[in-house]
Amino acid sequence: MRAEILSVGTELLLGDIVNTDAQYVARELAAFGITVHYQVVVGDNMDRLTATLRQALSRSDLVITTGGLGPTVDDITCEGICRVLGVKRVLDTASLEKIQVFFEKLGREMTENNVKQAMLPEGCEIFENEWGTAPGCVIEKDGKSVVMLPGPPREMRHMFDRSVRPWLQKRSDLVIVSHTLHVFGVGESKAEAMTVDLMQGENPTVAPYAKTGEMQLRVTARAASREVADAMCRPMMEELKERLGSAVYGVDVENLETAVVEKLKAAGKTVACAESCTGGLLAKRITDISGASAVFENSFITYSNEKKTNLLGVPPRTLQKYGAVSEQTACAMAIGVRKAGRADYGVGITGIAGPTGGTAEKPVGLVYIAVADGKTVWVKKVQYAKENDRSYVRTGSASHALNMLRLLLDKDREFLEAGIALNKKSRGGKFLKEITPWPVATGRLPKRPGFLGFLSEYLPWKGDRFSDVLFKLLLLAAVAAFLFSVWYLVDDQLIKPSQNDSLYSQLAGDYTRSDSSTSPIAPPAPDSTQDGEEGSTAPVAEVPDWVPASFADLYRNNPDVRGYIQVPGTRMNYPVTQAADNEYYLNRNFYKRRSVFGNPYFDYRNKIDGTDRNLIIYGHRVENGQMFGDMEKYKDLSYYQQHAAIQMDTVYRPGDYEIVSVFYASTREEHAPNFNYLRTDFASDEDFLSFVDEVRKRSLYDIPVTVDADDELLTLSSCSFLFDDARIVIVARRLQEGETAVNPALATVNEDCLMPEIWYQLHPEIPHP
Repeated sequence: MRAEILSVGTELLLGDIVNTDAQYVARELAAFGITVHYQVVVGDNMDRLTATLRQALSRSDLVITTGGLGPTVDDITCEGICRVLGVKRVLDTASLEKIQVFFEKLGREMTENNVKQAMLPEGCEIFENEWGTAPGCVIEKDGKSVVMLPGPPREMRHMFDRSVRPWLQKRSDLVIVSHTLHVFGVGESKAEAMTVDLMQGENPTVAPYAKTGEMQLRVTARAASREVADAMCRPMMEELKERLGSAVYGVDVENLETAVVEKLKAAGKTVACAESCTGGLLAKRITDISGASAVFENSFITYSNEKKTNLLGVPPRTLQKYGAVSEQTACAMAIGVRKAGRADYGVGITGIAGPTGGTAEKPVGLVYIAVADGKTVWVKKVQYAKENDRSYVRTGSASHALNMLRLLLDKDREFLEAGIALNKKSRGGKFLKEITPWPVATGRLPKRPGFLGFLSEYLPWKGDRFSDVLFKLLLLAAVAAFLFSVWYLVDDQLIKPSQNDSLYSQLAGDYTRSDSSTSPIAPPAPDSTQDGEEGSTAPVAEVPDWVPASFADLYRNNPDVRGYIQVPGTRMNYPVTQAADNEYYLNRNFYKRRSVFGNPYFDYRNKIDGTDRNLIIYGHRVENGQMFGDMEKYKDLSYYQQHAAIQMDTVYRPGDYEIVSVFYASTREEHAPNFNYLRTDFASDEDFLSFVDEVRKRSLYDIPVTVDADDELLTLSSCSFLFDDARIVIVARRLQEGETAVNPALATVNEDCLMPEIWYQLHPEIPHP
């Protein structure tokens, strides 16, 4: 089928209006595989219109007209079509009623000349105009078809989609499916060179369309069904995306700003904009998209240097040294607006849109665009040709900003690698200093230039008013208090934990597990007199015979060492000491120095000679997992199942244990009655087994591990934040020689585990077993 597009309107000939209708119709016909041989524009003159229409029908099977359907005398398209085809114009009452309703909704009176729009060719198929007053139609005669559409692009496109497309589809044995790839960042000629071989195909076809600053590639396939046609398009689309890479920003999306807003929504991120040469165009394009309020924080249009400093914090030294149009200023704008808007991303645009204002060093069309995310800033330099007008520069710059946001949200590797980290020096160590935002809380510039001017803003200075001096002193006091708090937190949360971790990492290298037992000489009982009260680390001259070789290095550092505990897969990997009481190592490390982390230690009642039926070890719970901090993780069944084995060697013998119970306990008397789990000796086997039963009742898990009267237990106790003075406890059974541990995967959650009495007082909604 050959087609021709006839656009009617003198305003088109005069250039007052761009003919976007013909462009749209041509693209839609191409999607149907319909060849457009001619596009003609004719003015509002009946003789020329009818002559042009006759010529079109003589050489084409389908003629589509746009425009000339209004109510005035110069709207002559319908009358001209009727003259050429030799048909009468008749009043369509249904169309007239819809026109009347249209005016009633507007609260306006319909004039008599609007009746003209309801006068349509006799025998035509009418197309309803849902967005205007002039209906369209199609009339067929002598094997020819004329489609009549209104001129306003909004009305014409809607009518084509709703009416003309189905009409064309009914006349085709094939279903046509099209998908559009939207491309930004690759020029039209380069994109064509990269894909020219793919454009030679007949089904599917690839057709390029250029837009301002970007392009589109439409992939169209024809087949017996939509599913088949769609399947034919997919391989071609994937090949195009493979060749064009990250330049493809979407498929079948409305535009670049729509793609970015949707990606921001999906990521749960927000953006704030700072614009100079684009004058708010970026913000407008973002907020044109429905739902942008969820991702858009605010926008600053800062043309003057003063406003760049006062509102965005661009350093005055940066503006003086590099100028308003520079990568430094663009970066400072992006960083500053992100902070001012409390957004996840900040965008800064500065440039010379023209046509005036350029210099030899900074010509018209030079634009810098930056995007910052709090840790990194990305900056792009764009130089437009001098032939590009102001509108083109502004539109293109806003598009580049949107594309940079899109690449950041897509985590494009090449884009991310081009960023400048904000947490370390770069570019000779000067760039970050230049773009660090100026304080903008007071909205004042320095009183004096240079370093003295900076000091005069924050220190009491000659000539200051009393209120200024008072404010500065309060500010300095607040800064000092803040710095002290920061130091305290850094020391408490970073430095001390790091030092403690390093200390025990070194001690771990001093212990090598041995499978051999020591001599039958048992270690002496803890001495109530502790050597090195404030941390003496003088090595012991000789290692006694009862100390096995695996403990020798540890013993030289501290003769109180009695064991070594390791739980594979956790941070529990420490030497265990013992003192004459249970207080000494509560706040001392292995070297007996004062430490909030303490050192894991045996209960002072344990003999460590193999006769204890229950070895008890205490250890602090530390937030970062040091010491026994990982014990709290045993509240999850999966964690227990992955860390059910414990290695606990004493200076007397090595030992492997399997966990029997994990439970919570209380040590406060007011929480009574409390279960006393800190027992080392038992009156009888029955007493021991009764203790084991109580341990199992409280266990978070039903663990199928059998405990007999001749077994030995290991109890680990640490703090928990479940309630005041809560404890989390792990009880394990020592494996006998040659014995295999029970598979921890067999354990299940104990729905009826017994909690401390205080737990039920705090949670009255939970029934007491």
